[in-house]
Amino acid sequence: AVETVLTAIFLMVILTVTKRAPGQAAFSIPLTLVAIHFAGIPFSGASVNPARTLGPALVGGTLDASFVVYLIGPLLGAVIGWALYRALEDRSTP
Repeated sequence: AVETVLTAIFLMVILTVTKRAPGQAAFSIPLTLVAIHFAGIPFSGASVNPARTLGPALVGGTLDASFVVYLIGPLLGAVIGWALYRALEDRSTP
């Protein structure tokens, strides 16, 4: 659940900033990622990116059943984040 929520928040920030204030994207997106990692590392490791978990797991040979959390969580979070962004965007657009 933590991976899903954090990924949804991160995706919503990315989509919002790149549409409304692209000049601020270089500051806002990395700052959000840092905040997400500070908030999520104690609970789940805060991967929020399946590739960030897959690469080290393949190289280190530690690909096991717990990897599914880090694969499904961010993918589900991305879908939820996109859906929330679209729902909120449609209400704010005249």
